[in-house]
Amino acid sequence: MSVLVTGAAGNIGSNIVRTLVEDGEHVVGYDVALPPPYSVVHPLLKQFPFVVGSVVDLPLLLNTIKQHKIENVIHLAAIMAGAKERPVETVQVNVMGTVNVLEAGRILGLRRVICTSSFAAAGATGKEQSRLIPETEYALPVNARDGIAPYASTKLMSEELTYMYRADHGVDAAIIRPARVYGPGLPRGRSAGVPIQAIFEKAIDGESVSVPQGADTKIDLTYVKDEVRGFLLTYRASSLPNWLYNISAGRLYSMGEIAEAARRVFPKVKIEIGPGDWRGMSATDPHTGPVRPASDITRARKDLGYEPHFADLEKALTDYKAWEEERRY
Repeated sequence: MSVLVTGAAGNIGSNIVRTLVEDGEHVVGYDVALPPPYSVVHPLLKQFPFVVGSVVDLPLLLNTIKQHKIENVIHLAAIMAGAKERPVETVQVNVMGTVNVLEAGRILGLRRVICTSSFAAAGATGKEQSRLIPETEYALPVNARDGIAPYASTKLMSEELTYMYRADHGVDAAIIRPARVYGPGLPRGRSAGVPIQAIFEKAIDGESVSVPQGADTKIDLTYVKDEVRGFLLTYRASSLPNWLYNISAGRLYSMGEIAEAARRVFPKVKIEIGPGDWRGMSATDPHTGPVRPASDITRARKDLGYEPHFADLEKALTDYKAWEEERRY
């Protein structure tokens, strides 16, 4: 099958493209810029076509699909960082970009269109962590400090659009909610919302990690290769009983667990995290950052046969280390 991946220079997109290339599939990358040197697909750029363009440009999108005889689209292009400062551009790219991809699926009769949401679209900040968040839960994430998060709002709209095109226009479309992805291809210094990434970046450089508090905070995590597996199972499935899937590890990890796994992978690096809540994150205070219950992956297990192969943190960090040190993917 042939597949176009939008947002192919981003973290999840580049990992999807790399996996498809290594699987021998006909894949075309599409993004507003070529993948940077730290991307996992940068070494493979001569092995597949890459189109530089925006998903807001519907004529270019349609022409690319026709020119390369594309049958499927995996759509990840979006603005996440700086969404609050660029609300108009964020809506144009995240919402209208999704409309354009779904419209391309309708006009050209594509086999399947996979779009991307976020676990943030379910809201649930500060709710009890003993339960799991199912795909049937929707809520605009509102809190006293931040108001309505623009990124999450656009992703919620993208979910509704995907359902509409599936139900009303006959497009075989589905949407995936990732949860706090980390792993190969992430740029350094963008780890504020993914503490495991911050710890890894210091440890891989041989720098000690000493945080006075935070070991008790629990967060949902997804190693990027597990996220890729979920996307590709959805893309390759002969049929999809449902239109929305959570793809994550399906459980919470405490910062203490993360530190312990990191110590095993980097035994020569001092890694210490004191008890208490991680700064800016609390499961009980609705005014703090995005600490949510884990995503319920029961539907993905049943419909897709999905299992997170890197739910073990030591296994995931060892694999990540191999990429950073040896460029072994």
